[in-house]
Amino acid sequence: MNFMQTVIGVSVAKFTGINPLLGVLAGSVSMSGGHGAAGAFGQTVESLGVTGSLTMALSSATFGLGATTNAMINMGEVSGRYGYTVNPYLIIPLTGAFLIDIFQMPIIITAINLFK
Repeated sequence: MNFMQTVIGVSVAKFTGINPLLGVLAGSVSMSGGHGAAGAFGQTVESLGVTGSLTMALSSATFGLGATTNAMINMGEVSGRYGYTVNPYLIIPLTGAFLIDIFQMPIIITAINLFK
């Protein structure tokens, strides 16, 4: 998931003519790491000379909050229609959090080093 977030973010950034580091921030950094990672990496990328990266990273993380809320509402509606089960609410976040911890940092650091 993080790999695809990074690929999509960098691809859209290159297609629109902006710095690819902003694509990394808008992709896996803010969507997987939330506001904490967006703030930390946003300042780091800003120190590399990419103006406005902190603001853009935090804005992307805020967008992710809205997307998560929307997904949870949809899961609630599907559960109401087809029957409630604890599995999606328990297993998916735990598995996702575990995999993010293992794969996120190397992908983000590699992407930042490629485009600085």
